[in-house]
Amino acid sequence: MGNFSYFILPKKTYIEEMGGTKRTNISLEEMIDLKNVYGLSLRALILSARDFGIIETEYKRWWYAEYLEDNPWESGLGHYAYPETTGREKRIDSIINLKKIEGEK
Repeated sequence: MGNFSYFILPKKTYIEEMGGTKRTNISLEEMIDLKNVYGLSLRALILSARDFGIIETEYKRWWYAEYLEDNPWESGLGHYAYPETTGREKRIDSIINLKKIEGEK
């Protein structure tokens, strides 16, 4: 995961979500659930599991080949339900809408 991803899902939280510091198997369903909650790609999540020492590099390679190699866009593998909109954009939209309403009066 890139530095920004570590901010979204810090190591301590990731380990808690994974149920411990060592795993020999991670299901696709678990990773999709984390993707849906945190909005990170499956690729970033499985790399983090390796980077944090939760899984071995060989298992990461197998997991990537099994689920991601033929599907780099992760089509059909979960969806982050929250829009990628910053608070500032929402505030600006709100101001514009208020100005429109005031102009109609």
